[in-house]
Amino acid sequence: MLEHFNLYESEFERLRKISVKYDGFHYPPYDETDSTAYVISSKDKKELDSLIKRLDIISIQYDGISEVCLLFHTWGVSISGGYKEYVYTPNLENHIKNYDKEVALDPSTEMYIVERITEEDLDQVAQRYSANIELYRPIKKWLVYTSQSRELILEMYAILLY
Repeated sequence: MLEHFNLYESEFERLRKISVKYDGFHYPPYDETDSTAYVISSKDKKELDSLIKRLDIISIQYDGISEVCLLFHTWGVSISGGYKEYVYTPNLENHIKNYDKEVALDPSTEMYIVERITEEDLDQVAQRYSANIELYRPIKKWLVYTSQSRELILEMYAILLY
């Protein structure tokens, strides 16, 4: 994902710039009745379609405030899975600080979810944890983000052991 980002950095920035033009934006539209399809200019829609195809992005989400998420990959089944995104956000450090405070108050929190900013390979870090994870790896003003839900798999494993 890092090489992909570095190769297409200007296209990622263009996706971000188009996204922040529209409040509470997501693309592509969920279906033909989704109002997003009517709000986006035809010029932006054509460029979004081209960039999404070129970058192999599944969808774009903008929260209307500061965070742009570009869904890149998903996997799993109905009981467990995960996804990887490219995320542009100025607020991640505050989010992680709040998480760290929560863990300091209740260390058992990390039994259920682990949130980290790391320079390591995200897949390798993910293998070290049996809890749900949210990992972030900085790349310039962006982050590569991976989230993996293991909760139901762990519950099923515990049932099988019982």
